[in-house]
Amino acid sequence: YLARADDDNWIVATNLFGQPIWSYWNPYIDRAFLTRPVKGGTFLLVISEVEDEPEYILREIDLSGAIVRETNVEIIRDQLANFGVTDTPGSFHHEVLRLANGHTLVFISLERIVTDLQGSGDVNVYGEMVLDLDENFQVSWYWNSFDKLDVSQPAKLGETCIPGQGGCPVLLLGDVANDWLHMNSIGYSPADGNIVLSARHKDLVYKIDYRDGTGTGDVVWRLGEGGDFTLLDPGGDASPWFSHQHDAHYDDGEFIVYDNGNTRKSAAGEGEVVNSRGQAYILDEVNMVALLKVNQNLDHYAPAVGSGQKLANGNYHWNSGFLGTVTEPYFIAVSTMPDGQPSWLEYGSGRTYRSFRMDSLYQEE
Repeated sequence: YLARADDDNWIVATNLFGQPIWSYWNPYIDRAFLTRPVKGGTFLLVISEVEDEPEYILREIDLSGAIVRETNVEIIRDQLANFGVTDTPGSFHHEVLRLANGHTLVFISLERIVTDLQGSGDVNVYGEMVLDLDENFQVSWYWNSFDKLDVSQPAKLGETCIPGQGGCPVLLLGDVANDWLHMNSIGYSPADGNIVLSARHKDLVYKIDYRDGTGTGDVVWRLGEGGDFTLLDPGGDASPWFSHQHDAHYDDGEFIVYDNGNTRKSAAGEGEVVNSRGQAYILDEVNMVALLKVNQNLDHYAPAVGSGQKLANGNYHWNSGFLGTVTEPYFIAVSTMPDGQPSWLEYGSGRTYRSFRMDSLYQEE
């Protein structure tokens, strides 16, 4: 099965012939993103209910569409104030992840005015906070990018955010902000209880000392070009590392990344073809060596969104969620065998943030 969310705010599950078997749509929701399915038949959503408002509601629904639990930004702000947090969160975005212990990890945006760090004088910079919410959606741990990362290092391609721009949260401190990190996924490391954060605009994945909510929040390592790993690439690719990536996570002993390739595209010569890729790494976190096991050329360039998944039979599932143009977008989801040969393909109109192959609507494959 494939579950997805598209431009019309439909969440759809189909069989492998593309025939719909379940869908969810709420007329009172202006914007909805399906971030992850949860074992047991529920889904995690980041939504807004009013046109042009930010994604200020975090909601879990069941297969009937009933709300299982939810919270909103105002409630979270009050809870963070009790922790002594002085930054004001803006909106939920990009990721909500349910852990085995029942806790939920989610991104919420922050801004700070920094001086002479990302340009001359005062500059508004958009950063991130990771929240650990308990079973009742109460904050039990948090991580603040401004406290743990070097804010003097700007976005790789100099990106900024403005109100209404795709992928940008609400801005509270100005009409524009340097989009310093643009974090877009949270992955859990079952070996040590830490988390990995995909920083799209840094072309890096950060491992953070989380330790199931008892960690310091310090950076354990950085994966990507200029990071802490030595890369082994049996294919001899001239630019093997991912860039402007999505959905970086551990999956059945491998590390999966959807490589959009924006930085490679930016550096390419006139007429040079640059495609997005599905990648699977084997990480030796003791000796800090990364083996690029799979580097799947997807034969198209998706500048934004995307996801990847290792399937139970050893194949891989890649979602290229934004192809075409802003006014006429389409998506392609493809499953490939380890040798790169396609085994299944779906495409359709609209943007698709993520898609998932599932053995049923109650459990991810």
